[in-house]
Amino acid sequence: MSERKSMQRVREILRLRAQGQELRPIGLSVGASPSTVHAYLERAERAQVTWGAAQTMSDSDLRRALFPSGRGRRVAARARVSPARAGLCARTRGPALAPRTIALAARTIALAARTIALAARAIALAARAPLRAALPTA
Repeated sequence: MSERKSMQRVREILRLRAQGQELRPIGLSVGASPSTVHAYLERAERAQVTWGAAQTMSDSDLRRALFPSGRGRRVAARARVSPARAGLCARTRGPALAPRTIALAARTIALAARTIALAARAIALAARAPLRAALPTA
């Protein structure tokens, strides 16, 4: 999203919140999730940027006020990657996987391992069955 559109979106969020709207309707109006709306409102509150102030600020001034480190959303999200996960991504030369995807893959592998263990047990029991039939009973 270009800086101009991004800052227009922030201004719209601030305007709707100043009118008293809740996070969900604001998100629907600007095409963002309620958590994204909440994050922008928190940034604006920390920077003490109100709807009135945002109207008079340039896009670059508003961006600097909301993102004082100079990093935008996407860069900041990458900066939060754990060192272990970042190392894994560097070793595999692949894109970073979302934690949710990793958890789903781990559950799938655990389920497959249980299935294999059950199959092995069934094979072992089936292999012993003829032996039991051949053994004399007391």
